[in-house]
Amino acid sequence: MKKLSGYGEIWGIDASSEALKLAKKNSIIKIKRASVEKIPFKDNQFDVVVSIDVLYHKEVRNDLAALIEFKRVLKPGGIVIIKNPAHNWLRGSHDIIIHTKRRYNKKEFKTKLDKAGLEIIKLSYINLTFFPLAILKRLTESILKTKPESDVQHLPKCINKLFINIYNMETRFLTKGEIPFGLSLFAVAKKN
Repeated sequence: MKKLSGYGEIWGIDASSEALKLAKKNSIIKIKRASVEKIPFKDNQFDVVVSIDVLYHKEVRNDLAALIEFKRVLKPGGIVIIKNPAHNWLRGSHDIIIHTKRRYNKKEFKTKLDKAGLEIIKLSYINLTFFPLAILKRLTESILKTKPESDVQHLPKCINKLFINIYNMETRFLTKGEIPFGLSLFAVAKKN
């Protein structure tokens, strides 16, 4: 929300009271406790809805209902930007830790966006660079039957900066084309 604050008035929602406390501690005050399946804002209120790694979560019982809610709160011509984990076959210990209910493939998510009445502008995989590493990690987990742990780890600053630069490069490429496979699925859609 802080990163987006330079673009206009920003409102957020989260179902977790812990997340709300953390947001307020970080001076984010325009945030409400709510589910994406029942967004507490009026129809046609927002120019943009951003949903980053939300729809996959087990607490989102009906992701199609959430997409319909995104459309409802968008102004006509408004844009929704969505990112979520891709490929159910990539499910691993990280998914257990972060309560993943679902991972998406492109065809399935296109169908959901269509059913919600959203016009797809861009639908692509992203996070290609780390895709082989994730496959290797998932294979290792399944062979060694390791204890569930998060993929998110503290890295030395220089490695973290390198990974951020690689991800930013992929993001720039995404503005011009599509990525055929990756760890995440990225969508931009419009309310007509």
